[in-house]
Amino acid sequence: MMKRSFLFIVFLGASVVVLAQTELSLNKAIEYALDNNLNVKVAENLVEIAENNATRGNAGGLPSVTAGAGANGSLTNTTMIFAGNAQPPIERNGAHTRTISGNLSASYTLFNGFLATNTYSKLELQNELANTQSKLQIEGILLSVINAYLNTLQMQGNLTAAEKSLQISMRRHERAQLRVEFGSANRIALLNAKVDLKNDSITVMTLSQNLSNAKNNLIYLMGTDPGDFVLSDDFEIGSFESYEEILDKALEQNLSVLQARKNMEVSEADMSISKASLYPSLSVSTGYSYSRNSSDASFIINNNSNGLNGAVNLSYNLFNGGKSAIARENSTVLWENNQLRYEDIKRSLQTQINNAYTTYQNNLAVYNLRKSSLKANQLNFERSEEMFKNGQITGTEFREAQLNLTNAEVQLYLARISVKLSEYELLRLSGQLVN
Repeated sequence: MMKRSFLFIVFLGASVVVLAQTELSLNKAIEYALDNNLNVKVAENLVEIAENNATRGNAGGLPSVTAGAGANGSLTNTTMIFAGNAQPPIERNGAHTRTISGNLSASYTLFNGFLATNTYSKLELQNELANTQSKLQIEGILLSVINAYLNTLQMQGNLTAAEKSLQISMRRHERAQLRVEFGSANRIALLNAKVDLKNDSITVMTLSQNLSNAKNNLIYLMGTDPGDFVLSDDFEIGSFESYEEILDKALEQNLSVLQARKNMEVSEADMSISKASLYPSLSVSTGYSYSRNSSDASFIINNNSNGLNGAVNLSYNLFNGGKSAIARENSTVLWENNQLRYEDIKRSLQTQINNAYTTYQNNLAVYNLRKSSLKANQLNFERSEEMFKNGQITGTEFREAQLNLTNAEVQLYLARISVKLSEYELLRLSGQLVN
């Protein structure tokens, strides 16, 4: 009798803990991940680097200004003897020589075959590409969070069904115990009830551990621990867009398609950059310089100079071993490859959407059948329970009805989550998940 009471207290305590937990919605889990997941932060940092690079100065489209200064000195012993004795000899010990100089210069390329313009266009495209790649990474993280959340929700549903089954087994065990005590039943029925009760207890313990592990995985993906929580299954299974609407959106918004398109545009910019060698380069430069020299062992004690200078440079690459031609040819081949990848990704996307949409429709049909099946199993269990109480069916037959009900509840959880996963896959393929 004490063991029976203990099992009931444990079960009741577990239910109270669940009720005391904070409810965590899927949207909140996604919000946590976007704010705290370290891989999301890495993706955002890569976007920031691409934004920093996309400047005209980094593309070589702005003037270059440099400044410099220097000073040096020496201490020497000097002896100078002039030819023909035109001058008396000069002898200096510890003669000090000093030089001070400074300069400021500026240069600007007026024309170099549109190299700076095309390079700047490429940097802007790479910035857009980095944004798309960042969204792809975040999309993958969101999918991981969604999968982890729904997997944990499935574990939670399985545990709930197992706990219901355990409660039923506890009631059955109590009835069998009372019947044995009053002599209205044999001990075999009690032993069978005890075996089923222990099996259900083990199932609850195992599912509790599985749920704990699934929660830990979800906490890792969210990047934060919200404390003791229970997942919310408050989501609707509704109608979805038509296949044609999904396909149209996918061809315009799918992140893999957008990435392939941006790669092709970057290749086009590389082709334009490679053609810069076909044109001459024209640049101008100007500067200001100052220098001061002084020496103790010289006819000229101090020599100061300063002034402006300027230059115009025109150059044209006549031949560099064919490197420029090879670069132009390779850029064209790379553009063709990116175009082929773009077309292949679009074809693959259409196949993926076809499969995903078919899967979604099938999962939705299975879900509706599972709902009908649960109602039938619920009715069958209620009738079986009443017949079992009246002694019209055996404990084995009642146990079968109980297991059928538990399995129907688990399968309905699974079917509902499968439909939701199919919906999210269609959202991903159509480029609507991150948005």
